[in-house]
Amino acid sequence: MLRTRWSQLKQMLIQQSLGIGAIAFLLSLKATGVLQAIELNQLDQFLKLRPEETVENRILLVKIDQLYLDRMQHKYSDRAGLEYQALADLTQLILASQPATVALDIPVVRLSGDGQDNLLRLFEQYPELITVEKAFRPRIPPISSIPAQQLAFNDFPIDLDGNVRRTFLVSYTAEQEEIKSSLSFRLAELYLDKMHGIGVSNGQRDPDAPQFGEVEIPRLKLNREPYLGDSNIDGIQTIISFRQQNAAFEAITASAILENSDQNERIQNKIVIVGITAPKLTTSLNTTFPKVRLGEEEMIGNGMLGIELQAHATSQILSSVLDNRALIRGISQTYSYGLLLMFGIAGCALGRSSKNVFVSLLGLLIAAFGLWIVCYLIFLTSGLYLPPVVNLLMLTVTALIYMLLSQREIADQEIAAERKVLELAAQDRDSRWQERRRAIEDVFGEIHNGPLQMLSITLRQIQDGETSIAKIETQLQALNQQIRLVGEHLKRESQIEARQSLLWGNQQIDLNQPLHELLYEVYTVSLQADWPNFRNLKVKSRSFDPLGQAQLSNEEKDWLGRFLAEAICNVGKHAHGATRLVVRGQRCSERYTLSVEDNGYNGHNGDIVLGDRAGGGTKMARELECRMNGTFSREQLSPQGFRCILSWSLQSSKNV
Repeated sequence: MLRTRWSQLKQMLIQQSLGIGAIAFLLSLKATGVLQAIELNQLDQFLKLRPEETVENRILLVKIDQLYLDRMQHKYSDRAGLEYQALADLTQLILASQPATVALDIPVVRLSGDGQDNLLRLFEQYPELITVEKAFRPRIPPISSIPAQQLAFNDFPIDLDGNVRRTFLVSYTAEQEEIKSSLSFRLAELYLDKMHGIGVSNGQRDPDAPQFGEVEIPRLKLNREPYLGDSNIDGIQTIISFRQQNAAFEAITASAILENSDQNERIQNKIVIVGITAPKLTTSLNTTFPKVRLGEEEMIGNGMLGIELQAHATSQILSSVLDNRALIRGISQTYSYGLLLMFGIAGCALGRSSKNVFVSLLGLLIAAFGLWIVCYLIFLTSGLYLPPVVNLLMLTVTALIYMLLSQREIADQEIAAERKVLELAAQDRDSRWQERRRAIEDVFGEIHNGPLQMLSITLRQIQDGETSIAKIETQLQALNQQIRLVGEHLKRESQIEARQSLLWGNQQIDLNQPLHELLYEVYTVSLQADWPNFRNLKVKSRSFDPLGQAQLSNEEKDWLGRFLAEAICNVGKHAHGATRLVVRGQRCSERYTLSVEDNGYNGHNGDIVLGDRAGGGTKMARELECRMNGTFSREQLSPQGFRCILSWSLQSSKNV
């Protein structure tokens, strides 16, 4: 029992250690950032699966395409790049249509020629006009003499896979030792203040995050998803919520503005972002999100043009403040690890929920699909990003581990059941063999006790010449009767479960009586046999100590009765000249000793002998010795005689 419980405890510890080990391993992978790329890819998929949105009508993109550049080079000079004067003329036309704000997203390295003073005068005249610099390495300075409030940086942070998913809001530039605003944040700030009177302030929940009216822009943190533990987060950043639309923003070429300067309806009160889209002069940044197609000639590989990225980053702030569009934010580290632990435990429970592996796999599939759907719906409605991939991995791994363990337990149980069936079959065969053996022994015992003893007396009398034909005929008739009695007795005993009587000669001895009464009756019946050595007995002594009725079975009483009868009959057959017979049954402490003693000579006391000469009686004594878990011995007395002794422990008796 103790070994079984220890085996069960050991198996439980192994199972629990596997589940805990899997949970700890995945938590460690999460903590080291190994799974971040998978989670960022899942974020991209969530963005792509959102329903299509309307075109952002608050932003207008002005493309300086190759056709416009060719015309300007022909007009002003043959120098590469964009002339300052051409840019000043284009900007003047745009400002004439009264936009809310205009951003020149053109690095100074793309500008050349004369007309810089004319462009600077426009900055002095129109405070809503802003331009850019590249504030991070490799740094590109802005146009000289631009006021700080009309200057922003156009850098984007790039993830380890080379894609852009986030944008700066405000950042500290170490080289210039200044705090500067990004272009998208500055455009949103100017537009909301001018068109809606909404200013910017520090956030209520996060004082380091900017807030427009009641809307706080969620700030990326080291301890938040999906950039948990990422040290590559400088300044104040937020995730870009790309607009889901093949043509998310309205666009117009610079050539179209020159050809038709009356663009008031398209430009008035809008944010206008001007940028070079000609393939030879523009640059692009990679993103996994579908791009706005500004024109076939402007598409460069898989990149997204800078003015497109600026438009997406600006639009998400405007839409969240004015249209209640959800911004993307992640859960904290505590909740993230808590969810992982919860789904690990759920996986363990799911893996052990059913013995049927197909039911368990179906449950796992439903749970995994349900988890993904819930995460997606939460993201779609509130912008809250719950990392589904790691949680799905945790759920699947732990569930599969316990499914395999459960199937192994089932296999072990089936093997144990088969082994039990085989053991029971073997026990049944052994039981039948033992019953057959006992039946044979019973038949032999019954024949040995009656007919064989009668036959032995008759043969002895014939050998000694002490009988006549008439007496032999009488004895053979008695032998015939005894054989029939043995058959009837065995037939009757086979019809009842427990042995009820012992047949000795022509006498039926009741086995249900106490042992001392049974032994006395066997003693009396045995002395009635016509053995020659019984005739000379002058002293016949017997004493039997009583024994508890429940301490011996009827089968054991039967064997003890046969032993006593055999030992007494051997005195009559072989103890020549015996004048004394002493039979005792003594109880001493927890042992009982049954002995038969005579003072005869010239014989080996019949069958009850030791060694190779042992016959049926000795074999019966040895069998009884094993059955009773006792000892059998035969002693030669001085000057003559023998003593047969059978002793057994009452404590070790089967029925004690």
